[in-house]
Amino acid sequence: MAVYIVAQISMKAEAEGGRHREIQAGYAPHLVVPPDSTFLGVQICEIEEPDRTIHPGTTAKVLFQLMYHPRVDYSALVEGAEFNIHEGSHVVGTGRVLDRD
Repeated sequence: MAVYIVAQISMKAEAEGGRHREIQAGYAPHLVVPPDSTFLGVQICEIEEPDRTIHPGTTAKVLFQLMYHPRVDYSALVEGAEFNIHEGSHVVGTGRVLDRD
């Protein structure tokens, strides 16, 4: 059974070390909840934006699927938890969990 979280995310602008291209549903970064350094694999299922994309330097509400649940412990992603969005070792954004099913 799939498990999801709703999150508000802010993507860094390219000049701040963020991505140079927009993201869409299917984007699969890792989330890291400080101070832990565990990489948690997720995938965006839905983006609440009119054009369904998130451009560098913008903020959006998204639905993430916790891709490796239950084999991976996602217990750090509770409502209110703040996280970094990683592409490999690069932090390309931040976010906060709004809800978890």
